[in-house]
Amino acid sequence: MSKSVWETLSAIDCNGHTEEKNGFTYLSWAWAWSTLKKHYPNARFEKTGVQYLEDSTALACVHVWIDGEEGSRIESVTEFLPVLDYKNKPVANPNCFDINSAYQRCLVKCMAYMGLGMYIYQGETINQNAPLQFEVKSVSGESEKTEDLSGLKEVMLKFMVGPDGTTTLNNLRQFWAINKTPLEQMERLDPESYKSVYDAFMKKAEGLKEKTA
Repeated sequence: MSKSVWETLSAIDCNGHTEEKNGFTYLSWAWAWSTLKKHYPNARFEKTGVQYLEDSTALACVHVWIDGEEGSRIESVTEFLPVLDYKNKPVANPNCFDINSAYQRCLVKCMAYMGLGMYIYQGETINQNAPLQFEVKSVSGESEKTEDLSGLKEVMLKFMVGPDGTTTLNNLRQFWAINKTPLEQMERLDPESYKSVYDAFMKKAEGLKEKTA
């Protein structure tokens, strides 16, 4: 049995494709649409117009639909979104730029109703529906991916130092910085392993500080 649109799109990790503005998180409309088209080439959208209200504010409307291989409609969402400013407040007498921004945000919201990035609207920073995958990077540019949470600690410890088992204090700090995401995942999902990695990091750092003192 094939997956539903929701099951497919809600499992996609959107992290790395968002932008923070004034305390709000926005998903890239271009990335979101290209991702939808990748999974459903027959997806279409239409900007169906702007509705002006009595207080001079406005609502933008977007319709998104996905057709099956034989033209049958398998998913359809229509959404209205107020034309907002950078503080997420309604704009009176919006200009063309304001309206276009509202259309793009409304498009993304329609795709969220289908599952893509819904966890962002829920205020979550991690997609609980996405399959686990961790990528650990070394300072020298190597990387290793794993879906095995139990093996993540070993990869971390291996890449924390160079192939010869040595490192510098600066490289050690760089390692921690470039692996912020998998470290946060480990801390949330496997606190015990995270503590082991953290303790190893601190021990190594203290030893290097003593050598340079």
